[in-house]
Amino acid sequence: MSATSINRLFEIERTLGAVSPDERKAARLERSKPVLDEFKRWLDSASSKVLPKSALGEAVNYCQNPWPKLIVFLEDGRLELSNNRAERSTEPTVETANDNRLNPFAYPAYVFERLPRRTA
Repeated sequence: MSATSINRLFEIERTLGAVSPDERKAARLERSKPVLDEFKRWLDSASSKVLPKSALGEAVNYCQNPWPKLIVFLEDGRLELSNNRAERSTEPTVETANDNRLNPFAYPAYVFERLPRRTA
């Protein structure tokens, strides 16, 4: 997606502020969906014109494959446009694990593997 399209989507989100989820959904369908539709048309056109193994071909494929998941935010006003907030919330834990030379993914795996077998 071009930087301009991404910026347009984030600008739309900024203008929505603290509206209700239903209002956010309606505004997204009215204002964000056309931006996404335009980009999807470009992707579909580009996919037949670029070499699949080229950098652009791989980028087009990267966007086309998960398209239904990329646009799910249009259907639910409770969802955020990006997952930046979720990523920021886990970052301190990962950084602490890295600082202590621990694998940040090993501990949750350890807990989830052993927790079901734990007796109270």
